[in-house]
Amino acid sequence: GGGGSDGSGAGNTCNSSFGSGSDPNDDGANARPRSISASTAERFQMIQKNIKGMSNLVSGGERRRQSIRLVDKPFTLEQRLEIVERVNCLSVLSKAGKQKFAERLQARVYGKGDEIIVEGDIGNEFFIIERGRVIVNRVDLKLGMSAEKELAKLGPSDFFGEIALLVDAPRTATVRCLETCTVLYATKDMFEEICGAKSVKMVNETTKSDRTDEILAATIGNVSL
Repeated sequence: GGGGSDGSGAGNTCNSSFGSGSDPNDDGANARPRSISASTAERFQMIQKNIKGMSNLVSGGERRRQSIRLVDKPFTLEQRLEIVERVNCLSVLSKAGKQKFAERLQARVYGKGDEIIVEGDIGNEFFIIERGRVIVNRVDLKLGMSAEKELAKLGPSDFFGEIALLVDAPRTATVRCLETCTVLYATKDMFEEICGAKSVKMVNETTKSDRTDEILAATIGNVSL
């Protein structure tokens, strides 16, 4: 009798440890398999749900990225050339030179509030706005050195800073981003390389003699800074 009681106790102990988490009313032989089966089914269903969710997320993310690429598509070479044709100081370049200039423009991104050029700094870069909007301000001496006067707001396809390609002169205004902006830029060195030293010297002399007042006044033609 005692042996049977011990055996039953041992069996219960074994079933209890083996069937942990199962219904205590189930016998040891059936509790664990049913528990494993239910748990496995739940996990399988959860995995399937997660896989489906991840698939939707990935496809949705890809659609969003494609949409962004369509909206934020960079300027084509043809669009760049159209803008270059509007820049007076680049008229000295031949057709091939303008094409090369347009091809060599580099992209740069600025955040909202960033200053692309700062009044008083010596500039050596020219900019075309590809995406975003900027504000052009100049210090209003009548109101004090910390007060600025708005000269213009510029957006995609507008350009500024072309005077820096011709002469070493301080920037006559500050250009600040109103939102995240992508700009295309060219350096004075690049311009001189394409234009040729002799042509650059001739343009510089013409610019200094014919456009001194314009440069000093920073006429916003589109924007000569």
